[in-house]
Amino acid sequence: MPPKKKVRHGSTSTAPEEVPQDPFMPRHPPDEHECDRLIGKRPIAVERVILIAGFEEHGVAELLEFYKLRPFIQLTQECYPTPVRAFYSNIRNVDEAKYSFDTSFKGVAVRVSPSLIGRTFSLETPKKAINFCIPEIDIKGMSDIITKELCGHSFELGTSVERTSLLPKYRILSLILFHTVLNKKGHLNELTLYVLHILFHMARRHKINLPALICHNMIEARRSNVSTRALPYGSTVCLLLQNAGLDFNTLPYESMPRMQPMRMKQSMDKQTAASSSRRPTKSSQLGDIYAMCKSMNNQLKLVRQQCDRSIAAWKTLHLDALPPTPSQTDDEEDGDDDGEDEEEEDAPIDEEE
Repeated sequence: MPPKKKVRHGSTSTAPEEVPQDPFMPRHPPDEHECDRLIGKRPIAVERVILIAGFEEHGVAELLEFYKLRPFIQLTQECYPTPVRAFYSNIRNVDEAKYSFDTSFKGVAVRVSPSLIGRTFSLETPKKAINFCIPEIDIKGMSDIITKELCGHSFELGTSVERTSLLPKYRILSLILFHTVLNKKGHLNELTLYVLHILFHMARRHKINLPALICHNMIEARRSNVSTRALPYGSTVCLLLQNAGLDFNTLPYESMPRMQPMRMKQSMDKQTAASSSRRPTKSSQLGDIYAMCKSMNNQLKLVRQQCDRSIAAWKTLHLDALPPTPSQTDDEEDGDDDGEDEEEEDAPIDEEE
């Protein structure tokens, strides 16, 4: 039998258990040269990463089933920065009309097109669909309809809307859609008019060519100077390269920045619990100020109408006279003021007596 661990008398503490070391992780932070020697044997695992409170209750699952977006929900959390960066920097032979392009990494070349995205993720590519790549609809002209559908009340749209102002159903949908499927650059809490337009049509289950939209966004992303963490479609890019024949087991070790499903889940849980007390947006605050000014203007109109009526009644009683002029009223007020001054001067004399 193995010898028992010695425990001091009067103490309830025991020796700490050893935590098993991850064989694929170094025991200390690797330096630049060690990164080139280490091999990270990390296959791209398929995981369900988004489990949000209210996912089933608010009807989001039905929308995802309608657009066949389940494969995107099950993408890996991890993204390899080097292949993703190379994927975007090596984009060439761009066909703007067909939203297709060539790219390569480590000798693995791939022609990315809407048909490839559709086959990889089992997405439909409808021919007659709303083309969000070239928006032709005046989004601000539809602000009343869009805000009433997504936020529950109408207000004038500015340049963006906070995600917390959306109804719970669309808050959840926006997180899933623009965190995994149509990864947007910038802060996830600020939703642009373009994003609201997509949400609005998805809520009404209109036909959307998602593969073309993904390819279009990839082409647009390579034109902007963004960091590796901000590059969209990290896990999508890795899966496309893996299907094209890239062996990720041969890549050198590098720290893989994770996406944020857990933080997103915690944030969504808090927002769902406190959905009744949503924080007012700038647009709603401006609407409240405008409504208050409008009510004050209406009150001033009522006061003016009452003054006109009183003047008309005075004229009927005094047909030969005219209403007092402003100068007369000013003189009367001045006379009252003089009388008050005299009383104030007499007051100290009385006190002396």
